[in-house]
Amino acid sequence: MSWTNIKQAIRYLFTQRNYSLVIIVGLSVGMAASFLIYSYVYYEKSFDSFHQYGERLCRVVVTNKDGLNPYKSPYSYSPQGPVAVSEVPEVENYVRILSRQPIVISNPLNEGASLFTERSFYYADSTFFQLFTFPLTQGNPESVLSRPASVVISQSTARKLFGTKDPVGKELQVDGQYSCVVTGVFEDIPANSHLRFNMLFSMSSLNWIMGNGAWDNHSFFTYLLLKDGANRQDVESKITSAYLKEDRADNQAECEWKLQPVGDAYLKTADFTSKPEALKFGDNRIVYFLSLISVLVLCIAWVNYLNLTTARASERLKEIGVRRTNGAGKAQLLVQFFTESLMFNLLGMLLAGILVAIVYSWFTRTMGYSFSFMHSKGFWIMVSTLLSISFLLPGLISSLFLISHDPFQPRATAKSGSSGISFRNGLVIFQFIIIIGLMSGVIIVNRQLKYLHMVDLGFQKDQVLVLHAPRIGFNEEKYKAFYEELKKYPGINDVTASTSVPGERFGSGNGGPSLEGQEDNDTYFRVGRVMPNYLEFYGIKLIAGNGFGGNRQADDRSIIVNEEGVKEFGLQNPADIISKRVKWNGRECTVVGVTQSFHQQSLHILPEPMILYTMPFENTYNYLMVKGNAGNMKESIASIKDEYQAVFAGNPFDYFFLDHFFEQQYKKDIAFRELFSFFSAVALIIGFIGLYGLTTYRIIRSSKEIGIRKVNGARISEILAMLNKDFVKWVAIAFIIATPIAWYTMNKWLENFAYKTELSWWIFALAGMLALGIALLTVSWQSWKAATRNPVEALRYE
Repeated sequence: MSWTNIKQAIRYLFTQRNYSLVIIVGLSVGMAASFLIYSYVYYEKSFDSFHQYGERLCRVVVTNKDGLNPYKSPYSYSPQGPVAVSEVPEVENYVRILSRQPIVISNPLNEGASLFTERSFYYADSTFFQLFTFPLTQGNPESVLSRPASVVISQSTARKLFGTKDPVGKELQVDGQYSCVVTGVFEDIPANSHLRFNMLFSMSSLNWIMGNGAWDNHSFFTYLLLKDGANRQDVESKITSAYLKEDRADNQAECEWKLQPVGDAYLKTADFTSKPEALKFGDNRIVYFLSLISVLVLCIAWVNYLNLTTARASERLKEIGVRRTNGAGKAQLLVQFFTESLMFNLLGMLLAGILVAIVYSWFTRTMGYSFSFMHSKGFWIMVSTLLSISFLLPGLISSLFLISHDPFQPRATAKSGSSGISFRNGLVIFQFIIIIGLMSGVIIVNRQLKYLHMVDLGFQKDQVLVLHAPRIGFNEEKYKAFYEELKKYPGINDVTASTSVPGERFGSGNGGPSLEGQEDNDTYFRVGRVMPNYLEFYGIKLIAGNGFGGNRQADDRSIIVNEEGVKEFGLQNPADIISKRVKWNGRECTVVGVTQSFHQQSLHILPEPMILYTMPFENTYNYLMVKGNAGNMKESIASIKDEYQAVFAGNPFDYFFLDHFFEQQYKKDIAFRELFSFFSAVALIIGFIGLYGLTTYRIIRSSKEIGIRKVNGARISEILAMLNKDFVKWVAIAFIIATPIAWYTMNKWLENFAYKTELSWWIFALAGMLALGIALLTVSWQSWKAATRNPVEALRYE
C-alpha cells in the first residue's frame, strides 16, 4: 500500500460522498453496537477467572438422577467436604461456606459509630484464603480463620468501622451480644465474583456443624480442590458413592453430586432449580443471545458494504479498463480497492468510538455492571480480532469481486450485472432473515415479560413495607407492643413477621419430613417460620383446613403445607392430609391447613413444597412486614420509623418495599429486553440505511428504462410495481427461512421460564409484515419520484 493508493482512496470517498456516507455510518453503528455488547459478554464470562487454581477448584452441586423431579442446587451438607478429603484420594482440600440471616455490627470502642446491618457475609473454613484468590492486605491466609470468634473484613468495612486505624486485633460486636476479633483485612471483592461478602467469620465458631444433625442441614456450599491430573468425572462418581454410604444423605438417595469448576459457578447455572440469594448467578443463555445479536448487527453492516460495493461494480469497469490499459495488474487493483475498504473501516471505527463514548454510561447502567476494559488484555485481543475481520473479510470479498471481471470482454458488463444481481439478492435476503428474526424476538421477549405480570402470584405484594427484624433485644413482648402501636394508625392495616419474604427462597431446605403411615421419607421441603396471621396478611388462600386461626398464640405443633407439599407426600386431595401427623426434625406436628399454590419466587421456577409453622420467640424472625392502605404507604414510613426506634432501641431501621424487591428477580430479564430491543432497532436502522442506498443506485441505473416505459404508455402504478416487486419477493423468501430459525432460538430462550407465553404463528407473520412494510416505506419515496419524473430528463441525450 503506497501513499498514491491512499490519496486515490481519499479522492474516491469525496467524489462518491453519498455512497461513502451510507457505508461509513452503517459500519460505525455496527461496530459500536458490537463493541458495547461484547463488553458486557466479556464481563459476564470473566467471573471468577482470577482464582489461582482455576479448573482444579470445583463447587459441589447436587442433582436428581431419576429425572422425574428435576432438581439441581449448589447446596450441600456440612460433612461433605471432610468426607471427600478422607475417602476420595483425588481430593486435596476443601472449604465450606455458610450464609446466615443479616446481622447488626457495631464497634464497641467507638460510641459514636453508628450501627449497621450486614447482609453480605459468610462463615468459612480456615482454608478459604488458601483455595480462593482473594488477596489479604493484613493477616496470614493460613490462620486468619483458624480460631473461633475470628472475623476477616474487607477494606471498605474496615474504613467504615475504624477509619484510618489498624483494625487487626480489635473487637466487633455482633447483634449486641456476641464479640469477635478482627484477624485480617482483604481487598474488596471484585464485581466479577460469584461470591459476595464484606465479612468472613470462622466456621469453628459454629460448634454444631459436625453434630448429630450434620447430615440433615442442607445449607452449606462446599468447594473441593482436586489434585493435579484428577479426572473430574471419576471424582464425581466416588464422592456420590461416599455421600450415600450407610445413613449419610439418606434423604437424597435419588441424587448424585457433580463438580462444577469455579469459573462456571456464575454463568453456567441456567438449569439450577435453586439459586441461593447468598451467591451471584448469571445466565449463559442471555450471554449467548447477546453474542448472537452482536454478530448479526455486524453482519448487517458488512452486508450493506458488500451490497453497495458490488452494485457499483459495472460503473467501475471503465476505471478498471483504463488502469489495465496503463499497465496495472490485478494485484495492483486489489491493493487499491482494499485500501478503499480499509479507509471506510478506519473512518467507521473512528465514528464508532465516538458513539461508544456517548452511550457507554447508559449501557452499563442499563445492564447493571461496571467493567474497566481499558486494562483488560483479553478484551482488547478479542476486539482487535473482530476489527481485523471487519477490515479483511468484506474488503477482500468486494475487492476480489471487482477485479474478477474482465473489462475487455464485450459481454463483461452484462455478465457482471447478472451475477452481481444474483449475489446482491442473496445478501439482501440474508439481511431480511436477520431483521425478521430480530423483530420476532423483540415481540416474543416483550410478550413474555408482559405475561409474567399477568400471572396470578397467589398473594398480594402491593403496599407492603418490609423491615429487617431487630437483632438486639427482639422478643415477643416487644413485637406485640410494636404491633399494637402500629395498628393504631389509620393508614396501617396489618403487621406480621416471618423468616422469609416473597422474592427470595422460603425458609431453609429440609429433607426427610414423613407423613404418618408412610415409611418412605425421601421428601424435600422448604420450611420457614411465620406469624399466625401470615396467610391473612398476604391474602394467601386456604383450600383445606382452618389454618393457624388468625392472631391466636403461636405454637410449634401446627403446620400448614402448600399444594406442592401435598403432592410431595404422595397425596392428591388436599383434604386428605388435614389432621395428619408429620414427623420432622425430631418433632411431630399436625397439618392444620393447605394453601393454594402461590409463587414465593419468580416465574422462572415452579413453586416448591413448603411447610409453614409458628413458634414462640425463642427463635427470632428475620422480617417484619407492615401493610398499608392503597397509595399512602410512603407517607406512613416516618411514623413506622418512630415506633420502631422507640420499641427496638439500638437497632438500625432498614426497610424496602416488597413489590420492588419482588421485581428485582426480573432485573436481568428487563435489561435483556431493553438491550435486545435497542440493538434490534439498531440492526433495522443499519439494514434500511443500506437498503435506501441500494435502492437509490438501482433507480439511477434504471432511469432510462423507466423513461422508455413511460414514453410507451406505462402507468405510475406499473412503474412502482416494477421497482418494488423484488423487495416483496426477497422478504417472502427471507420470511420462509427466518421463521423456523427464530422459532427454535426463542423457544430455547423461553426454557429459562417455568411459565411462558405461547409462540403463536401470528408473531412471525407480524414480524414479516412489519419488515415488508418498513422496506416498502424505505424505497417507496424514491420509487415514487422516479415513477413521476418527466421521461424527457432521462432520454434527452439518447
